[in-house]
Amino acid sequence: MLTRQETVFDKIAKDVIENCFEGYNGTIFAYGQTGSGKTFTMTGGAERYADRGLIPRTLSYIFAHVAKNTTH
Repeated sequence: MLTRQETVFDKIAKDVIENCFEGYNGTIFAYGQTGSGKTFTMTGGAERYADRGLIPRTLSYIFAHVAKNTTH
């Protein structure tokens, strides 16, 4: 079964990030058999923007949150 990177981010990482904004520590741990897709899930593919993994999506989400909630 294939799951899109966006779905993994929305279902798993978003809640962890939101909790970090509230002051909690958060970890997403990729564990599994060699060749099962852990690296792709975390970093993503370079060819297509939709294939971005959890790390680049998390960074984008954090920067967007900071930009939106910063008072100048």
